[in-house]
Amino acid sequence: MTPLSHKEGFSELAGILLVASGLLLMASLISYHPLDPSLFTHSSNFKVRNLTGRVGSYLADVLFVLFGTGAYLIPCFLLYSGWKRFRRETPLAGRHWKAVGGILFLVSSSAFSELYLD
Repeated sequence: MTPLSHKEGFSELAGILLVASGLLLMASLISYHPLDPSLFTHSSNFKVRNLTGRVGSYLADVLFVLFGTGAYLIPCFLLYSGWKRFRRETPLAGRHWKAVGGILFLVSSSAFSELYLD
């Protein structure tokens, strides 16, 4: 077993962090409750029902307000890019174009779901 270089070690660490944040964000979005305290909701109920706590309720509410049901794509992007990063399969060239494409896909899927799924 050969030791990892600093660049490979950083790539694996970044992959693990991306996967962990994707899982945390997915748990936050799945356990979203409209009456949880957040930036856009004020309630006298101080009990947070979100699995990730108060931070997760705020984050899920902001993402649902901004992207609607398209917010579920964000953790999927994080999980996919984290896995690719961990496996060191992502070429450095073209990474910016993939990010731009992902953002455009997120915005267009949010608009599509708002038009046709409601």
